[in-house]
Amino acid sequence: MSYAEPQMNAVGLITEYNPFHNGHRHHLQESLKVSGAGVAVAVMSGHFLQRGMPAMLDKWVRTQMALAGGVDVVFELPVVWACNSAPHFAAGAVAVLEACGGVESLCFGSESGELASLQNCAALLNTSAGRIAQETGQALRTGISYPVARAAAMEDVPGAAELLATPNNILGISYLQALAATGSSLRPLTIRRIGAGYHDCVPHGEIASATGIRHLHSRGEDLSPFIPRAVQPYLQAALQTGKVLDSTRLFPLLMSRLSDEPDSLADVYQVEDGIADRLCQQARSAHHLAELIDSIKVRHLTVSRLQRILAYILLNLTTQEVEAQLAGGPPYLRLLGATARGERFLAATRKKRTLPLLANLSRSGAQLKKFYGAESPDYQRGLALLRLEARATRLYTLLLAQWSGKDRNQDYYEAVCRMGDAGRGGS
Repeated sequence: MSYAEPQMNAVGLITEYNPFHNGHRHHLQESLKVSGAGVAVAVMSGHFLQRGMPAMLDKWVRTQMALAGGVDVVFELPVVWACNSAPHFAAGAVAVLEACGGVESLCFGSESGELASLQNCAALLNTSAGRIAQETGQALRTGISYPVARAAAMEDVPGAAELLATPNNILGISYLQALAATGSSLRPLTIRRIGAGYHDCVPHGEIASATGIRHLHSRGEDLSPFIPRAVQPYLQAALQTGKVLDSTRLFPLLMSRLSDEPDSLADVYQVEDGIADRLCQQARSAHHLAELIDSIKVRHLTVSRLQRILAYILLNLTTQEVEAQLAGGPPYLRLLGATARGERFLAATRKKRTLPLLANLSRSGAQLKKFYGAESPDYQRGLALLRLEARATRLYTLLLAQWSGKDRNQDYYEAVCRMGDAGRGGS
């Protein structure tokens, strides 16, 4: 290693980058600082996100933006974990970071910014899960919403209700639970979220939330004040070529699935308790997605969970295939992009990896077979997950403002994004 070579220890980041903005740059820079790491490894959701909605930009554009913004390696969080509740989202992302090898810490943003209080809350949720679930269920039967019911079940823990009232804290607590449940060696770190809140549509100085940026984009406003300068060309290129989500296309696609009989949804993941009947009934008169969601809301289902259920219906994700994946954990590492520094990190940590690294998916079958063996259930599960990802991408291309006319099996021909080492300072 040369004198100028950065240390090959890495900090892990769990991300969506929808899209990458100044707040993400702050999180990246602070994560490197507090961890003392020389490399930033991001696990990023693909085309369908944790709250059930499709991403504003495809996963390759978002990878380019992340690398230009200073991230060194981007792995994809597979769709069955990326588009799921916070515990599953966290478990999948932590498993990817663990399997990568060479990642020593996980740094996440939180509204709290205090690791000890988040750890205390996570420990209680792990040790008192049965009691909390029972009391939450009892509170739900009184007619209150799920978030209020869970907060009531934890009222004996000072500050727990406040911690569980904000989205980044909730995810952070889920990461800590996942680390504890697996006995992970990853060192948890947190930094306080600054500027606009997760749901804020109004920017705070040069920091706007991803929600706010998407809102500004929908109104045709300039996004450049809130996007790092090095990242802006990739965003502009995507906007100019129509490689951006057209949200008006989502509702008609969903209607094509909901126009059938409710029995056709019986095998779809999390479609239960009469949801199929209610969905198909309300779909007959709904004029747009928000109206549909509002018409089927019940106290024990959050909007995010309803959005995820609609995503499962759109993707035709069955209970059997999703639960098989969740039970086994991610069967491979899907590399979306790396800087030159990231490439050196991957080479230096090759022998520490515990899952096969997939870059060129045209060779993925052979790689999985070599790693697991032809008779292994994990080999078959890996192939099945790749088919799920390809299905998600094909459907996502139908939601873009414009399509290039290429093969929609984009996962099999899109190259891994390679980039020189990006600067991490300035704008």
